[in-house]
Amino acid sequence: MGDPRGRPTPEQAAQLEQLVVVPAGKRVSELDRMRRSPRDISARGVGKALERYESLNALGGSSWDLSSIPPGRLQALVRFAKAARAQAVADLGGNRRLDTLVAFTSVMPQVAADEAIEVFDLAITHAPGLLISIR
Repeated sequence: MGDPRGRPTPEQAAQLEQLVVVPAGKRVSELDRMRRSPRDISARGVGKALERYESLNALGGSSWDLSSIPPGRLQALVRFAKAARAQAVADLGGNRRLDTLVAFTSVMPQVAADEAIEVFDLAITHAPGLLISIR
């Protein structure tokens, strides 16, 4: 949950800043992982799509009031976060980096939910037997 003005708390901001860091022993950052759309149309793919949604939703972006940001600006920040490498986002100035990550985490849970539903629909339509082992 954000503060009363609808902004991320300092703890949430620190969590967002960690999205651009590549953890030791990993090859990609959490930002890179979270922005990648599901491609596996199977029970495992549905599970991964749901995990992606849960990870994005857990960041709390849907609770922030971003109504003061013009929609075009919000979409531009999200587009940049989705297209640029995590290192490019990390190299942005402090406020711009946080603004970009806030925009990304406020918009992407809905995108991830839509994609999870689409993967589920495709999996159930084309291979009903695959969904027995979901999760």
